[in-house]
Amino acid sequence: MEGKVACSECNALILIDTATKNKGLCVPCAKGYRKQIEESKKRYQDDKKYRDSEEYRYWVNLLQKVSCVADLRNLAFEEQVYFVINVLIGEVFNGGFDQYFHNSSGNYYAETLQALNELKAFKSLELLESAKVILFGSLDVPSDRGLRFDILNSKGDVENIELDQLDRSFWEFPDQLDQKILQFAQLKKLFKLFE
Repeated sequence: MEGKVACSECNALILIDTATKNKGLCVPCAKGYRKQIEESKKRYQDDKKYRDSEEYRYWVNLLQKVSCVADLRNLAFEEQVYFVINVLIGEVFNGGFDQYFHNSSGNYYAETLQALNELKAFKSLELLESAKVILFGSLDVPSDRGLRFDILNSKGDVENIELDQLDRSFWEFPDQLDQKILQFAQLKKLFKLFE
């Protein structure tokens, strides 16, 4: 059995032959991808920590309870706020306001406006309303996804610089919306409801 030595950069134990070939470095350090490995490990630990949290259990429970607007209206107001804000954040970060309105998340537009007002997230509210005007003009946003989809598709896939700018502005969290919704949930003791 060949002996091992510590990598001169990260201290991982490596075969002496590997150390000799790479001037004392392990393969990840020698090839320059050690940082990505460590970042990946951290993301995994952070994800695992989140999946073990009260917040995650609460979110999964809400997802199971809500499959349509009618289900949403069966939730307490505080639960509705938490749900629609997290849906908004997830959709806009994943694919922008265009995705928010194309997906079933657009069904909750009216409730999302109300939730943003409740949180006093007025910049986020302004961004959402501006996106609505770009995509729907003066029309009301249909709560029916099929109708919404028809309106959106009638416009074609024209890239909209204004909409892209709204997405970028939202991604900067001008109201600290992620923090506001977490503080709101803690204040209302939402995570404790499903222990």
